[in-house]
Amino acid sequence: MAATANTANDVLVVGPGPGDELPQLLDACPSARVMVVEPSAQMIIECRQNIEQHAGKNRCTLIQANLEEAVLSHLDGSQFDAVVCHNVVHLMPAEQQKELLVQLAGLVLPGGHILLSSHTESSDANLVEKVLLVATQRLSDRGLARDKIEQLLAGLNTVIFPLTQERMASVLAAQGFHRPVQLFQGLFSRLWLIQRSIQR
Repeated sequence: MAATANTANDVLVVGPGPGDELPQLLDACPSARVMVVEPSAQMIIECRQNIEQHAGKNRCTLIQANLEEAVLSHLDGSQFDAVVCHNVVHLMPAEQQKELLVQLAGLVLPGGHILLSSHTESSDANLVEKVLLVATQRLSDRGLARDKIEQLLAGLNTVIFPLTQERMASVLAAQGFHRPVQLFQGLFSRLWLIQRSIQR
């Protein structure tokens, strides 16, 4: 984040959970005002605790709301140099993913960035099956009980809905964003940086 947004004036963080990354974000964007939108009251408390000892805590505003509520009642037409959204999009089905991506896109200033991570899978069903076999074996090797592994796998496409890079790139391209740059890939997780065109 520091490489692309260290001169950011305004940063929005959507759904950070307990906010473990907030201190590093405040460091990476040393002069930015950071607005955090998180629907869970408990997670807001934990976010507050995570920044309590940070010198930049007064630059951070915590809002307990979902993004739609925040847009209507708190953000007041604001746009941001950077929008950060980690591990949120895959918690909703494909149509809602598209809606959320459009909402996020509308909050980014021309030339600004979205830093987005999500559970993702290949569109190649055979490759997904092979990766699931490897993942199952790795979890088993680490001592996770078979019933827990099955419970995790059962959550795919019922609790967790993979975001494909193709879907994400297509939705954001229609909103004036450049092609996503993949920064990281784990077994089922990817991290992308996507820049909005300077011209709208």
